Amino acid sequence: RPANRNALRELGSLVGNQGNPAEAETLLREALRQGEGDTEASRNLVRALLQQQDYDAAATEARRMAAAGEPTGVADFQLGLALEGQGSLDEAATAYRSALDKSPLADEPLLRLVRLYLRDGQAAEAETYLLQHLREQPDHVRAQLLLAEVYSVQARTGDSSALYRKMIARDPGLVAAYIGLAALADDTDGRIAPLQDGFAVNPQSSELALALGASYSKQGRYAQAIAVYERAIEARDNDLIATNLAALLLDQRDDAASHEQALQLAERFANGEQHPFNHGVLGWALHKNGDSLRAVRYLEQAVAAAPDVAQLHYYLGMAYLAMGNEVNARQSLGRSVELAERNGSP
Repeated sequence: RPANRNALRELGSLVGNQGNPAEAETLLREALRQGEGDTEASRNLVRALLQQQDYDAAATEARRMAAAGEPTGVADFQLGLALEGQGSLDEAATAYRSALDKSPLADEPLLRLVRLYLRDGQAAEAETYLLQHLREQPDHVRAQLLLAEVYSVQARTGDSSALYRKMIARDPGLVAAYIGLAALADDTDGRIAPLQDGFAVNPQSSELALALGASYSKQGRYAQAIAVYERAIEARDNDLIATNLAALLLDQRDDAASHEQALQLAERFANGEQHPFNHGVLGWALHKNGDSLRAVRYLEQAVAAAPDVAQLHYYLGMAYLAMGNEVNARQSLGRSVELAERNGSP
C-alpha cells in the first residue's frame, strides 16, 4: 500500500514539525511497518524519538537505518545525537566521524564532533582533526570557522584573527567570520570595529546589525544604534530589528515623529501569537502615542506571558497611570521595582 505509506510518512513529518513528536512516532512506525526500507520515514522517526529524549529507541532505529546502507551519513549523525543523549560520548564521536566519511562537507556532524573534543578539553585533538579535514576539503567554510574557534580556545588569538581575516578577504559576505573576529576583542571598542566592517558590506545581516546595535547601546551611543537598525530594516525587514529599533525610538527620543515611527514598526505585532517583548513594545508605543487604553490590552498580555520582566511591569504601570487607574499602577510599578532590585537591573 505505497500510497497509504507515503501519506503516513508525510503526515508523521508534518505532525512532528508542528510539535507533536509522540503522535509523529505512532504514524511513522506504522509507515515503517508497511515498508521498512523507507529511509525518510526512519529519519523522521529518529527525529521524533530524539525530541522525546527516548535515546535508546532513537539509537536502535538509527543503527537499523545505518545497517540497511543509508548512504549519506544521516543515520550515523542521528546515531551520534542519540549516543550523546545516552552519555556515550566516545561512541558518539565515532558515529560523527562515520557520518563525515560519507558526507565530508556536512556541517552538523563536524560541529558536533568538534564540540565533543572541546567539551573534553581536547582542543589539540580538535585542531589535528580539522587540519587533516581541511587538507582533504580545503574549501569547507564551516571547518575553517571551527578551526578559528579552536585557536581561540587555545588562547592563540593571533592565529584565530589571521584565519578569520583570511576568510573575510576571500568572502566579504561571510558574516560568521566578522562575528568571530569581534568575539576575540577584549572590550566593546575592539568588538565594534569588525562589526562595523562587516555591516558596511552586509547591511542585510540581522546578526551583524543586532550585534553592532547592542554594542553601540552598551556604550550609550544610541543615535548610532538607531542608525544601524534603520539601515538594516531598510535592507531587509526583520521583526527582531523592528522591536529593537522601536524600543530605542521610544526610550531615547522625545519627539512625536520618532514615537509615531516606533508605532508604525510595532503595529506588525498587533495580531496573532507574539513574543511578550513584541507585545510590550507595541503597548509602550501605543501609550507613548496617547492610546493608553489599547496599550493596556497588549501590556497585560506581555506581563502574563513574562511575569518576571521588570520593564514590562513598568510599561504597564505607566499605562495604568495615564488612564487614572492608580491602584493597578501602584501594583505594577511596585512589582517593577521589586523585580529590578531582585535581578540587579537599573
